[in-house]
Amino acid sequence: MDVLAFVNSGGGQAKSSTCHSVASSLAIAGNKVLCVDMDGQSSLTNWCGIQDVEEQSYLLEVLLDEREISSAVLDTPIPNMSILPASLHLYQAEKHFADEIASDELLNMALSKIEIQYDYVCIDTPPQMGILSYQAMLASRNLVIPVEASWKSLQAMRGLLKVINIMRERRCPELAINSIVPSRVDLRQASCKQSVELLRENFGELVTDTVITDSVVMKDAFAHEKSVITYAPKSKTADQITQLTKEILSRLNRGELRNVA
Repeated sequence: MDVLAFVNSGGGQAKSSTCHSVASSLAIAGNKVLCVDMDGQSSLTNWCGIQDVEEQSYLLEVLLDEREISSAVLDTPIPNMSILPASLHLYQAEKHFADEIASDELLNMALSKIEIQYDYVCIDTPPQMGILSYQAMLASRNLVIPVEASWKSLQAMRGLLKVINIMRERRCPELAINSIVPSRVDLRQASCKQSVELLRENFGELVTDTVITDSVVMKDAFAHEKSVITYAPKSKTADQITQLTKEILSRLNRGELRNVA
């Protein structure tokens, strides 16, 4: 079972859309895929058509070993794709994990109980670096970093890389960046093109050849709770997601982490 965590600091980086799109692409290709929503906003959960979990605390109970993970996993409308949903209860996670020993390993321990059931796990993370993001990173050890094509996002990358470097030094030497994905790119704007060029200059081969352009199709797919691949299979965005998925798979288990001061 390969585990991918989609991470970045700050909102608006296309983490949820990239996570859902790659997961659905893998599932549509015939793989058994589990999505894990670590964000209390529940964007990934809602995109998967799960709308009634506000009063439930599926994931939090699993992490606290109060519920079997297999009983918390729900089916999605996409064949072969399931989800461990999020709810507002995750906003209380820091308080619940305060007294837990090795709390950053709890997700890894939970996933180990079902690893033979899935080919891939795709984890969506919260916009802030904290215990839930650390759990996702340690459970995956393969990080996919969607980055909005903007100067602000490029500046924020240095902070994220510092966190990854520290985690690698102190907790998990195998932690690796699978890919940095230029996202929400408007090719009509010179500033977006320059941002992508700067990403490639600074991070080299870690940046994917595939660029995900800004599109109405992705927003519409979310509104209809569908994968962009099934919602608009002939769209440029669907083709980009398919190519991105292939690129991520080709990079699995050979990622490298570039240390950035």
